[in-house]
Amino acid sequence: MPTSLPYSEGAHIVQPNQAAEYLALMGIDIADIHESLAAGETASANTRTSAPVTAAGSRRWFDTTEVLRDHLRTKHNWNLTDPQNRPLASHPIKKYTLGIIGGNEDTGNPDVLAKPRANRAKGKATEQAVNSGDPVLFVLNAPEDQKATSVTNTPPEGDWFLLYYRAENELRCEVSLPYPNFKDGQFGDWQVRVLLQPIPFDTAIENIRDIGGGEIDFKIA
Repeated sequence: MPTSLPYSEGAHIVQPNQAAEYLALMGIDIADIHESLAAGETASANTRTSAPVTAAGSRRWFDTTEVLRDHLRTKHNWNLTDPQNRPLASHPIKKYTLGIIGGNEDTGNPDVLAKPRANRAKGKATEQAVNSGDPVLFVLNAPEDQKATSVTNTPPEGDWFLLYYRAENELRCEVSLPYPNFKDGQFGDWQVRVLLQPIPFDTAIENIRDIGGGEIDFKIA
């Protein structure tokens, strides 16, 4: 069973061998995540060196987001919403939302003290969404084992994010729920981190140009 730590000491970790079953409780098929990440990888790989430096990462994010949202809508009846131009998917019944963001090198790191972050600072739209939620873990006067059991059996409702990170020889990813302590354009702590098995690549890419990925925030006048 994954372990839970206090608010400031780490997230509740769901290991890769438990990820498919855990995400299914939210109405998310891990195969759809893999297909969306594969689409993003293809889009990035097909970007020419003559393109703008941010093109590869942006195209990865565009295609990953499009394919995953399409699967969630057509297969699982999720609703697609775009509050403040943030492309999200929302569960038709339960209070789950899912956004897609390019992460940093800690993405997919199984260390309970790892600090996954967005690869680029996010805007006010993301900050307002994250900080409007109520933390689910470690706020009730319940024994720690009861809290851990509750989270293990039922994914907490809230604003979840698929984070991915393209390393030289693998693509790491996780589906995670942040605490509402988003500040200065970045996530703070995480309540739950569902780790997916890294996707390996046969050959390493020495010069990865994916520096433009991640969720895009627009400033509305």
